[in-house]
Amino acid sequence: MKKILLSSISGVALIALLLFFSSKRHNALPSNQQASVVSAVPSEHSPLSEVYNFSTDGDGDGLSDAKEVIYGTDPHSQDTDHDGFSDGEEVRAGYDPLVPGKARLQERKNPSLSIQYFSWAQAKTKDPDPQLDSSLIEEFLDQKNMLSFSLPFISDNEIAFVNDDPQKIKDYLTMTASLKLPDRGSPFLALARDVVQNSNFTTLQYVTDQVNKALGSLEKADVPASLKELHRHYLGIWRMVKESFDSLTRAQSDPVGVFLGQKRGEWLAKEIARAEEERAKIISDLRLQVLKGETQNN
Repeated sequence: MKKILLSSISGVALIALLLFFSSKRHNALPSNQQASVVSAVPSEHSPLSEVYNFSTDGDGDGLSDAKEVIYGTDPHSQDTDHDGFSDGEEVRAGYDPLVPGKARLQERKNPSLSIQYFSWAQAKTKDPDPQLDSSLIEEFLDQKNMLSFSLPFISDNEIAFVNDDPQKIKDYLTMTASLKLPDRGSPFLALARDVVQNSNFTTLQYVTDQVNKALGSLEKADVPASLKELHRHYLGIWRMVKESFDSLTRAQSDPVGVFLGQKRGEWLAKEIARAEEERAKIISDLRLQVLKGETQNN
């Protein structure tokens, strides 16, 4: 096995991903960016209420402007469906403010996680106007079994296998070492805030494009048979990364979905560390094989 096999393949391929989902990363940003970096997911220092404004009710219908977006109602009309009941009255009574008559919110097709959460929280707490509470959201998601994450299954049919040629192994490890997200100073939660408060999708679109590019490279890669499990690990991680960032496109209307995206990202950070350990072991084993071969040749 040639020495070239080990050149330029020991970089940390997924470190940028880990940083995107790190809850502490915003503390390291330049001082001129600190004011704009407030999490869109609750923590000790930045609850969801710092991003989603539940106190302003522009049309005075009893439904805050933030909830108008969540429920899809008209923030400039007190009675979106013109049935004689205000949007706030209907939501508090469990009726759909978009459908005249007695249509229930629970009958709405494909309701967002946030709409489901508010209905659940209303029933649980008896509060007619429940807010976003991190502990309640986590309990809600846990009851729906949505916090038990696992990587998607990757079948052999999805992998383009090649033989274990040294150059093929080098090419694969070099390619995966280059897979990362751009460091633009906007981790996951800051991107959510930018979308929610500024309707700015520019950076999110750029990051999403990079995720799709990396995922495309993995899906088209020639994979040496001995690296099958590593490839499955990488491919599963990147598919879940895409799922998390896709949730940010709906950040304005589904804050609970953003919460779930961040939780998924926190879990992925551990999988990222595991993948890097797996990769490091493979490279270490290859180095040992090279040294063993050199010793035998001498």
